[in-house]
Amino acid sequence: MLWPLGQPPILGVRGTPANGGPRGTEPNWQIFAAGTDALATKYPETASYPASPWRAPTAANKSSVDTTRTAVQKYLVAQASLQLEKKGVTLCKPDSSPFSSCYTFDPSTFVVQDVKFVTHGKTNLAAAHAFFQAGGPEVTVYAYHDPGDVQIYSVAFLLASLFGFAIHVPFLDRAERKRKAILTGGTAPPWFGPA
Repeated sequence: MLWPLGQPPILGVRGTPANGGPRGTEPNWQIFAAGTDALATKYPETASYPASPWRAPTAANKSSVDTTRTAVQKYLVAQASLQLEKKGVTLCKPDSSPFSSCYTFDPSTFVVQDVKFVTHGKTNLAAAHAFFQAGGPEVTVYAYHDPGDVQIYSVAFLLASLFGFAIHVPFLDRAERKRKAILTGGTAPPWFGPA
């Protein structure tokens, strides 16, 4: 129970925060559309970017700008890598030597600008213009905020523990009854010494 719920502070003990165990998916921005022109998607706001109702970042969501930029850059690196692989270009593996003859993308070679936000119902949306520094078209990328599921593994362990405990209790009761019979006049099984 300490993993999903944490320990509340009691009698001067500081306590522990919730979600201290194995973590599931963290909150993140998920790219759902990209293109060089305005796109019509299931979110009607995408057709009007960068105009209203899209809003520029404020001090309250300034940190979301950085995470949005990172998500857009990773998406563009993945898309560019797929295009290069189709053309037969060898891409570097993460453990490749810096002197190998493969090609690698640095996410910072993609410039992300004009990050704006809008809310569609309960879904937060972000959009940005991005382009490759060495040339290429400007792409508009749209993302929604996925709240993630950080507690899923901690809750699964808690439920599995409760299930295991529920199965274990009847056997404890059976063992306790045998012990009680011995203490109240029954006979213990014979002991033949160590095996």
